[in-house]
Order: sequence, then structure tokens, then C-alpha cells
Amino acid sequence: FTVFQNNESNELVISNPQLVDMKSCYVYDISGKVILGKEKLGGYNQYVFPTNSLSDGVYIVKLKTLDNLETSKKVIVKKK
Repeated sequence: FTVFQNNESNELVISNPQLVDMKSCYVYDISGKVILGKEKLGGYNQYVFPTNSLSDGVYIVKLKTLDNLETSKKVIVKKK
């Protein structure tokens, strides 16, 4: 997976080139509070989530596959 915060368009972009079946995607703020949660995402090439409602700061994106494999990435949201 490639996780990228596009601050130009205020979008969180997750690339899934292997088309892995995604179980969930959660975005947490630095205090551990869930900011965004999506379930049953399927096996798409790319996911895009709007981040224009988020404050500037550091967030953790946690992805889980149907096989219960987890990965976490840090992104920085900064409004232009």
C-alpha cells in the first residue's frame, strides 16, 4: 500500500496496486481518537477520502486486510 496526503486537493489517497481486499481503513488523530472510519472497502486500485474537514496536524492511517494483516502510516495534513 502507498498512503499519501495530497494537501493541494485536501485528499487522503491510498494506492492498492496488488488489489488486496481491504477490510477497513481508520484515521486517528495524535491522541488516538478515530477521525475517519471505513469498513468493507473491497479490492480497488485506489481509495480517496476527503480531508478538508481535518485540522492541520499529524494523523495515523491504519489499514486492515481481509486476512487481518495490518499496516499503519503517518500522514501530515497541512492546509494551503
